[in-house]
Amino acid sequence: MDRLYYTPKEVAEMLRISDDAVLDLIHRDELPALRVSARIIRIPAAGFDSWREGRQPVRRRVRIDRKSVV
Repeated sequence: MDRLYYTPKEVAEMLRISDDAVLDLIHRDELPALRVSARIIRIPAAGFDSWREGRQPVRRRVRIDRKSVV
């Protein structure tokens, strides 16, 4: 079964760069990633493959309207 997500460390090993360089790419919005919790970041495999092919990620923000939340 194919992987759906990679860790920053796995991406760093594939690209042969440091973990900090991967995190820098994520923070500059160059590499698509999801923040699962305060300390956990995952990179979607499909987004990573697109990024490697030269496509720029489309940044989408999720907004929760507090008025509709009961």
